[in-house]
Amino acid sequence: MKISLANWSLLDSASRWLRNTLAKQADEAALADVAEAQRIASDLNLSVSELHALCARDGGSPKLLQQRMAQLHLDQNAVKRAHPAVLRDLEKTCALCNSEAKCSRDFERGAEPKAWTEYCPNSSTLDGLQREAAGK
Repeated sequence: MKISLANWSLLDSASRWLRNTLAKQADEAALADVAEAQRIASDLNLSVSELHALCARDGGSPKLLQQRMAQLHLDQNAVKRAHPAVLRDLEKTCALCNSEAKCSRDFERGAEPKAWTEYCPNSSTLDGLQREAAGK
């Protein structure tokens, strides 16, 4: 299987791995150990509650972030090179966002590009990246 770096997200990969591990064990024993959950969360720069929330998600957020960045003419690889911590924060915020369904629907129905700024917790960061890319 060929993996495209443009579609790769550390949080998405970790979430998939954790969900698969839990599914194989048929229960949440892997995260029941508080110390292990804290270690995994710390490695991903998450709180334990964020880790549990991430594992409960379906993993569609990285794709939505990629779509949003493309819509704003932001090169994800360029942002990753220039601001790796910012991209990780964008991914984390998007992965834990409660507006994933609304965001997805907005893309499906072709909503106005700026309609999302009202509910997107990444809107100010994406706006700043867009201004930086434009040289403002």
